[in-house]
Amino acid sequence: MNKLLNIYHLSLEYPNVSGAEHLELLSIRDQLAELETELNSEEQTILSKADQTLLTHATVIYQELSRFINLADYRKNRIFHRKSGGGI
Repeated sequence: MNKLLNIYHLSLEYPNVSGAEHLELLSIRDQLAELETELNSEEQTILSKADQTLLTHATVIYQELSRFINLADYRKNRIFHRKSGGGI
């Protein structure tokens, strides 16, 4: 299995972690989005199920992220960096 997918999939089994860990989890998901076409059908199924788990835990994840960072500012900075060609 793809290493990032394995980390993402296993990390979602523990929704009650810090905002920093959730931020890292979402960063891994961003990386997986870029690799999605390279995943085989089994990996794509695992990714889909993991995404469903993410949605199931969205409230908890959002609350923990909100304690860790200002999400509005974070989104603005990410959009700016993407448009200017910079990384995170």
